[in-house]
Amino acid sequence: MLEPFDEERQDIRFASLESLLMNINRDTKKRATPFKITDALLLFGDAPRPKTVQPWQEQKAIGKMIAMMFSEG
Repeated sequence: MLEPFDEERQDIRFASLESLLMNINRDTKKRATPFKITDALLLFGDAPRPKTVQPWQEQKAIGKMIAMMFSEG
């Protein structure tokens, strides 16, 4: 049986639900504008990706958390 909707359509449906959850849990003081469906949409292949810069302090903190997860305590 063939499905009536393709995978891209399914991704949009799930992004719609995800943006709903993101907006329900959004701190309106930190982010006044609501999330859009495109904020939750997965990007594949040649799709342009947003340019974000992660500060070194955040990278270091993530590295420490990963090291703690795998350390023997």
